[in-house]
Amino acid sequence: MRYVLPSSFFISTCLLVILLTKFFNCQFTCEHIKNVKYEKIISENVSYRYSDHYEYFQTIRFDQTPPNVNGDLIKKYYVAEKVTPKFPLKYYGQAVKELSISNSGVIEIHGDDLIGQIHIFQKIAFEEKFDIANQNEFIAIKWNVLKSVYPEGGEVTYMIHLNGKMSLYFSNIPKEIVGENLESWIDYRYKCLDKQNNTVFEPYNRIQIPKNFIKGRTLVEFEPNTESCFMKVSNETCLSASKLDMECHWCSTADLCSNGRDTHSKAWMINNCPKNVKYAKG
Repeated sequence: MRYVLPSSFFISTCLLVILLTKFFNCQFTCEHIKNVKYEKIISENVSYRYSDHYEYFQTIRFDQTPPNVNGDLIKKYYVAEKVTPKFPLKYYGQAVKELSISNSGVIEIHGDDLIGQIHIFQKIAFEEKFDIANQNEFIAIKWNVLKSVYPEGGEVTYMIHLNGKMSLYFSNIPKEIVGENLESWIDYRYKCLDKQNNTVFEPYNRIQIPKNFIKGRTLVEFEPNTESCFMKVSNETCLSASKLDMECHWCSTADLCSNGRDTHSKAWMINNCPKNVKYAKG
């Protein structure tokens, strides 16, 4: 006796296979990009540091003047505030729709989901109020440390510019802020599934500011690296962007350029790009 299965069975089976494939690719992506960190120090001395972090170049300078922010444009906010940029903004190459800023010194960057986070300090008490200037060419946020805890005071200003460049200025760092509390960074967050099938936002390529460079009158700048693989949008520009220490691959099934372990990793795995790439040696 022959059994003929209905076409709907095969369609359902195919959909199940696709969903399972995406599920396992998503799980793999979490492990694939976990703890990825790009850092190449280009120049460094006792008062200056310049480094390449794939998505951004980081520049640190001592004894710099405060950023020029018009005080009349700044408003006081309490606890937390959401800000919609007045100009097109990308963070780690992803389009930004909204910033969520808190008085704990944390900025969450959102697109359709959480894109990444900016941490000014760890476990530091800031004043309840903080300042925001949301203008056509920049966004500026200023926090003051809590004087009842740190009597000598302290102020930190973070700016995001029209060209995607970001800067962090430490006007004064109280001597009581030491150790792990001096940790300051920016990172990207991948939405994926962990081994327990829970949705998590896994940090990727966290760019930290070395603790020995966090001092008063220090300026830290993050400038987008437009020559990174993930910024290229064609086969030709992708392959020509390869360097001796970083090979770029073009995936025709996804129409994207990647080194295989960057912000395109999820699409890279779902579209089976490891088997559909074009290579070029720098």
